[in-house]
Amino acid sequence: MNAYIITYDNRSPRDYTGVLTLMQRWGAVRLAQSVWLVSLANTPSAVRNAVQSTLEPTDVVAVLELPRTGGWATNNVDMAANNWLSTNVSPAIAA
Repeated sequence: MNAYIITYDNRSPRDYTGVLTLMQRWGAVRLAQSVWLVSLANTPSAVRNAVQSTLEPTDVVAVLELPRTGGWATNNVDMAANNWLSTNVSPAIAA
């Protein structure tokens, strides 16, 4: 499984139904408003294509693979996102 950050910019008309359904089906965890964390066996381009298929052709989509040993720090994010990062990337580094 690969760990990914998925982010998108849904332009007008804004319809989040498809992308939210996809994130739910994948078991993704929300990091920020339009930023999700997910573990999938797919390639980055396959993930991007699946997300793009739920949006308008002019919407922005980016998929970034997270290294399993990457460092990270958060502020004011949901505990589920912190837990996901600790499980799928690496434990948080205390500052």
